[in-house]
Order: sequence, then C-alpha cells, then structure tokens
Amino acid sequence: MVVIGASDNDFRMAVNNKCLLIRADWSSAKGNAINQYGVPLHNPQLIPRVVGLLADEQPWNFKFESEFINVYALANAGTYGESDLITKKLLDDLRSCLKYKSKSNRNGFLLHLLSSLLATKDFYDVDYWSYYPSSEPFDEGEEMKYFTDQARTMFGKRTWGPLIIRHKRARVRHQENSNRTDPKDQLDTIHLNREYKNKLNNKKIVIMDDYLNYGLSFGVAASLLRYAGVKKVICVAMGQFSHNVQGFDIEILSKDPFKPISKYQYKGCSPLMGQYNNLAKLAFVEKFRNIYEQRYK
Repeated sequence: MVVIGASDNDFRMAVNNKCLLIRADWSSAKGNAINQYGVPLHNPQLIPRVVGLLADEQPWNFKFESEFINVYALANAGTYGESDLITKKLLDDLRSCLKYKSKSNRNGFLLHLLSSLLATKDFYDVDYWSYYPSSEPFDEGEEMKYFTDQARTMFGKRTWGPLIIRHKRARVRHQENSNRTDPKDQLDTIHLNREYKNKLNNKKIVIMDDYLNYGLSFGVAASLLRYAGVKKVICVAMGQFSHNVQGFDIEILSKDPFKPISKYQYKGCSPLMGQYNNLAKLAFVEKFRNIYEQRYK
C-alpha cells in the first residue's frame, strides 16, 4: 500500500501501517513531520510514473542468509563492457548520487530501495537501522544517512544517531591499490556509538552502505555488533560490483566496543556462497527505461 499525503496525520498513518509515503509537495497544507520524510512528488501527473517504479519481482542482485548475518545487494552496478546507453546512464547517475550527492534521479533511487525493502519480509521486524560511515570522521552529511533515515522512518523505527562512529580518517579503499580484504584500517578508525550501549542485546540491526564489493565494511560492522550482543545483522547495499563477496572472521578483544578498538584478531575471510540473480539488473533498468529514453532521446 502507498500513502499519498501532505499532513502529519498522513505521515503517522503511513508509519503506523509500514506503508510507502509519497509526499504531495503540490499541496500547501503540509505538516512539520511530513516535511522531513517521504518521497517528494511535485506534480500529481507523475503518480503513474511512481507506480511504475514500485514493481519488485526481482529486487535483489545478491542475497546471502545465515543464522547471524544476511546480506542483500540491489542491482549489479558494473558498467564495464556495457553497450546499452540507458543502462550506462542509469548506473552512472546512481554512482553520482551515492558518491557525489547528485540529485539527478535521487527520488527514483529512493523509491526503488524502499519498494524493495517492503517486498522483503526480513525487514519488518528490525529494531534499529543505521549505515556504514564514510572515510571521513564524524561525517553525518553523507547520502547513505538520507536513504537510511527514510527507510527506518517508513518502518516506524527511531534512532539515537549513527550506530557506527568514524573517529579517525580511514583510507579511501577504492582509490588505492591496497588489500581490499584487510580490516585493520577499518577496525582502527571506527567504534560503536555509546548512545546505543545497553540497547543492542538480542536486537536485529540493519546496516546500509552504498556499494558491495568484497564486503569488508559489512564484515567489520558485523563483528562489532556481534561482540555487543546483537542477535541478527542485515546488510543492505544499494549496488554491487564483482562476485567477490567475502565473509570475515574477526574476533573483537577490546573490553568496550563503544570506544576506539585496541585489540582484535583477524582470522581470515572466505567467499560468501550467496545467490546471484542476473534478472535483477534487467528489472532495475526496465523500471527507469521510459524515463531515460525521454531524457536522452
């Protein structure tokens, strides 16, 4: 179900029923809460286009499930060897949105994410939603915070701020020729937010990130959350590169994961034997094809 609304009562109705909220920005009668959440729509004539972006028969390009950690990734974001112009433009816009905060098609990507989450029952009983931080310390202005806040609000969950704190700058891994599976730099620069102390035991947590490649960010986050007593971690990536997703065996030895980590043991990594769905990328592109054909014809 979708709620199209402009008042705070509409916002509460959507949240209480776990519905996708479309914010009717053509209305002048908007409330304070709804101004911050929901997918903004400026023209009611675009409602049929919105409906077209909510078809999610093949939402996940990659899925891995285990007792402690589940991993989901939306469409394959690789463009190497891609000959279809629409596909290349769409995936380039996705990267520009996630990495450089471009607003081009941001609302469309948000709709795709939210409808994919709603189509998957695994997300209905999550306790806390958060995101993996960027390489810069104490940076809350990143794009994934926006997508995560929209998701947690849609499912009616509150927050005490980011769950994972970057207290020191980390290397930008995709710009360096370093070992992409070495967790040292990540473990040396993050810790859990003290605001969540005594709130995580036996909880189900979502950690969101922009791209999934080797899975190092999710592996490090999961190791910290396991040590803090979390029962289940669900990792969600907006896009995915390669088929090299790894599972990481990291034991946290520090006494307090809510402070910078001083002791840990990295025991290695091994491939996550998840399910790949080649139809997910095609379904993702077809959602937006008519929009992009009109834009670039």
